Amino acid sequence: MKSLAAIIFSVISVFSCFAACNNGNTAIVVNEGGTENTSNAMRITIGTHTFAATLYDNATAAAFKTLLPMTISMSELNGNEKYFYLPNSLPTNVINPGTIQSGDLMIYGSNYLVVFYQTFSSSYSYTKLGRIDNPAELAAAVGNGSVMVSFELVNSTTAIEESNADNEYNFKFDQQMIEATEECDKLILYNLQGSIIRQVTGNRMYLTNLHAGTYMVRVEIGNIYFVRKIILFTPTRL
Repeated sequence: MKSLAAIIFSVISVFSCFAACNNGNTAIVVNEGGTENTSNAMRITIGTHTFAATLYDNATAAAFKTLLPMTISMSELNGNEKYFYLPNSLPTNVINPGTIQSGDLMIYGSNYLVVFYQTFSSSYSYTKLGRIDNPAELAAAVGNGSVMVSFELVNSTTAIEESNADNEYNFKFDQQMIEATEECDKLILYNLQGSIIRQVTGNRMYLTNLHAGTYMVRVEIGNIYFVRKIILFTPTRL
């Protein structure tokens, strides 16, 4: 009887697994007590500046993601980088990039995290970690000395949130510009993957040099924010 029961149980288990594996869902095994985040989109905050960044699809970035979120004090070096010694070594795949680009995120050695804010030639070798998508204001944000930097993963559910206020907030949108109808602190434009595409201080944002598609606009007024969807039907130009 025990053998028969075991056989029946095994058959039921096989069919249950077959049904579950063919219902369009993908099973993901995660560490106990945590949730796997497969996104490579990252938000870097330096003072009042927020930068969208993208981690590369490699073992170094995968290990780095397990450390996030984190806020660290990064030190200045050579007028072109900020660095921090991570508590643990990361996997490496060392190369000599030749030219360092402003916005590059790299690992020197196995645990020396570097954020480069200038473009220059270098003979040193690094492991590529990721890149800040738009580093135009990075040098101004990091300044000349040590600076507090926050790193966090983002996805469509964390970066594009619902409004946290009960009342409605409107803005004008004419395919070329977004203009808040009232004074606001900041306008932030996201794509649907949760990456920051553009942000401005104040209540007006021009939508030049953007691809056609759907975007989310976040309006911030102090601790209150509102999120609205917009659709660009044609690419915009200067």
